[in-house]
Amino acid sequence: MSLVLLAASAALAALPVARIGGLVDARSVALLVQKGDEVAAVACNDAGAFPDAAPDAIWTCGPLPPAQGPVYVGILRNGYLLDAGTMEIGGAGLDLLVDGSAVTSGARLVRASAVSNPGAATIVARASGLGEGSAPVVRLQSGRGGVEMMCRDDGVFPDDARNDAVHGCAGPAPDARAEVLVNGKDGKSRSYGTVSWDPKEALGFLAVDGAAGTSSSEPFAITPFRLPDVVASGGPSTNPEGPTPPEPGPDDTPPSPPKEAVERSPVATRESLPVGTTSPVAIVVAFALGAGGAYALGRRGTRLPPVLLRHPAPPLLPGGPTLGDGAVALRVARPVDTPAELAGALLPSLARQRRVVLVAPEGMVLPPASDGPVYRVAVTDCQEVEAAVRVLARTAGPPIAVLVVGDDTLTDLGAVAPDAVRKLREGLGAEVWLGVVGSGPAPGGLPAWTAEGPPWTLRPMPL
Repeated sequence: MSLVLLAASAALAALPVARIGGLVDARSVALLVQKGDEVAAVACNDAGAFPDAAPDAIWTCGPLPPAQGPVYVGILRNGYLLDAGTMEIGGAGLDLLVDGSAVTSGARLVRASAVSNPGAATIVARASGLGEGSAPVVRLQSGRGGVEMMCRDDGVFPDDARNDAVHGCAGPAPDARAEVLVNGKDGKSRSYGTVSWDPKEALGFLAVDGAAGTSSSEPFAITPFRLPDVVASGGPSTNPEGPTPPEPGPDDTPPSPPKEAVERSPVATRESLPVGTTSPVAIVVAFALGAGGAYALGRRGTRLPPVLLRHPAPPLLPGGPTLGDGAVALRVARPVDTPAELAGALLPSLARQRRVVLVAPEGMVLPPASDGPVYRVAVTDCQEVEAAVRVLARTAGPPIAVLVVGDDTLTDLGAVAPDAVRKLREGLGAEVWLGVVGSGPAPGGLPAWTAEGPPWTLRPMPL
């Protein structure tokens, strides 16, 4: 019997694994491997538990599923998907290095002293039956704390299909057992019972049924996060004429670009599209722009003709900056004024012009905004915020504005000399407007305006 166990142990040890560096801020890590329509989730840890060797700032995931030929690989870090691209799993496994939202394959990984991190299970949630126009926030509450997950119905992983009234989201499990709370469109929180997961599994599942008032941890099929019909190089797809545009919806709104175009084209990454390209991907980009799909992170390299002049935009508040002024700091001038009040005054103007991503301390109450889509991220690390914005940028809609409320809200976990505002500003680029609402000196070297109100008026701060 002992010989059989030794042989089995040797066989397990010989199976390929993935080693991932650069995850200094991770609470949960899972590796996704997709072959065709099949997605396998692999558990990861940095605690010295099989197949990890020791707590060394390098997470180990495995054993990897056997696969012939190229596969798509993704990393779920704290519920946010990092696309590692297409690769083949050899006998030596995979070495991946994460830097912000970018993943490099074959990089040299450096071991370092690290605290043992077994990693929590990553919860993939789907919420349905919550009514029209809902944008649910699912909160998992346990004795060890809570985790908020902002659910979407945009067809982008972990959501299954766009506009099907089933919202998807993901995040780290706070514990093996947690109460499920959901904020509906009225902003009120409702309990949907308590569920539990196996912390040793890569993924935990959560299905919330708003109509029945129940929740379940029964597993469901994971949606493919990459579609194979458009190749990474931007070459021909399986359809030689390019992706077929979807039919307009019943509200006669312009159709969104096909999901395969968004997932695989350069507009969803930091890459720019060379001027004059006539590949199918270029056709897709032209269609997206013509249909009104604005991809805030992917328009670098696209030159507008000189006859198109940008019309001046209105100030966000009287005397203040416009969305054409780039990243700015907005400072409350009086002790009686709070950043939350100023942010609440900015939201309607921002939401009329952009999709807004709010980064605010947990528990900070901000007024609802009905002028346009406003999202609130449940994380504050600048790299995770950037990753969340990039996911949003893959969907059709107006450009994006990020509003950070509080000078100490944004963090840069693991950095020796953290400068979270500057890092986020550089990571997002000039296409995403960034505003930091606070008091005192402007962070990150941003140009600043002071504000007094209400009614609010702004004026530039002297340099």
